[in-house]
Amino acid sequence: MDPSSSTSTTTSTSANTGAGTDKLLVEQHVAYIQKLGENKDDLTYHLTAHLRLNAVYWGFTALSILGRPDALDREEMIGFVMNCWDEEAGAFGAHPGHDAHLLSTLSAIQILVMQDAMERVDVERVVNCDRFGEQDTRFLYCAVNALSLLGRLDALDEGVLGEGVLGEEGVVDEEGVVDGEEEEKGKGRGEGREKGREKGKGKEKVVEYLQRCRNYDGGFGRKVGAESHSAQGEI
Repeated sequence: MDPSSSTSTTTSTSANTGAGTDKLLVEQHVAYIQKLGENKDDLTYHLTAHLRLNAVYWGFTALSILGRPDALDREEMIGFVMNCWDEEAGAFGAHPGHDAHLLSTLSAIQILVMQDAMERVDVERVVNCDRFGEQDTRFLYCAVNALSLLGRLDALDEGVLGEGVLGEEGVVDEEGVVDGEEEEKGKGRGEGREKGREKGKGKEKVVEYLQRCRNYDGGFGRKVGAESHSAQGEI
């Protein structure tokens, strides 16, 4: 390709998009976010259904930072969030009909807090929704963040995280495997969870587990023994 033609194309594109301006093009960003949910005939729209509720939170947060939280209809947004409720689990899925997950549950709570609509949530069911336990620090963060927004950090000391991070009797070996994990694998959903509950020490165990995820390089892994990653440091 002729270098001059490349420069010409770049210049033309920059002129059309407003690149190089020192002004934030707020209305263009707002319009872009508003259109994201309209392309329902686009294959990408359907391939990203597992991130839909998270994307609503991201878009709403961006609009709030831009000073335009009203750019998306409040009731429509709240209605979508509540349609993601998984009645069996007592938490939220990423899309209506999807199974509940800690990540989408956190996004749902964040949206409802920002929209001042927490009265629509069954707080106690959400607090006790975790049936499997987590060893991944990303989802431990989701759980702690959600409990904080719900005003129920005290639930950590009540043992709501069960096994997973805290492990059976709160013990996790050097490989991040919960003692007695093999014996627990054959049990049904939620069975054996009570063994991981030691009331009054939940917060201490969470901190202890995070400390054990720290590596020789000063970073943190997603579980004990996993390589360091910047995202885990933020968590």
